[in-house]
Amino acid sequence: MPFAAIELTMGSWTYSETFCLVRTSLDVLLTTASILHLCCIALD
Repeated sequence: MPFAAIELTMGSWTYSETFCLVRTSLDVLLTTASILHLCCIALD
């Protein structure tokens, strides 16, 4: 979240392309894991 806040305030991504891809991949992975975890709790 801090990196997204910096991106919003600066108006552009100031870090490397690789870091952008890693951050985006982790964002998708961890969001999906969180949703699946909540679904498992709901089924329990």
